[in-house]
Amino acid sequence: MKSYPFIYKDKQINFRFPVHRIALECNYNQAVILEHTRSESEKFARTPYWIQCPRLISAVHRIESKGWIKILESFVQGPYQEKWKQFTNEVPQILKNTLDEKYYLALEAENRLNVAGVQNPFHLKCLHSHYGFYLVHKKGFVGEFIHGMILWKMKREKSNPLGTYCEANFLECEEEND
Repeated sequence: MKSYPFIYKDKQINFRFPVHRIALECNYNQAVILEHTRSESEKFARTPYWIQCPRLISAVHRIESKGWIKILESFVQGPYQEKWKQFTNEVPQILKNTLDEKYYLALEAENRLNVAGVQNPFHLKCLHSHYGFYLVHKKGFVGEFIHGMILWKMKREKSNPLGTYCEANFLECEEEND
């Protein structure tokens, strides 16, 4: 598998896809959301935003595994359809203002100027993509809903008193514990 080097905080990190920039960092100054770009060798453009934080990946996976993709998809195809259409009509301009031009043009050529890089914005492919988009842009009902579910679970379990996504540990963050 090809590796794509990226320099972050004076260290080289090798990713399995090309990274344009760190779109969001957590309170521990670690990468939470990566903004994808496109290499010449890729056959299709991928979703623009990738969650890097292992705790958020796991939290969203738990939500997906409970069937929420289908539930939210039926909502955007049903009672929320008009509002969802208004949002999805804004997404291409949001991406144009944010992504590097080469990647934006690749998405445009493939008719993938939607959250998660899907061709049909009423088909929800991945809640991670919607949540990543929401964290970067603070827009999108699906991502906002996922955010609310994660925060509600944290509050209910009293698992995150600082209001951050994770607690620093030697495996995931470089923050030193005092």
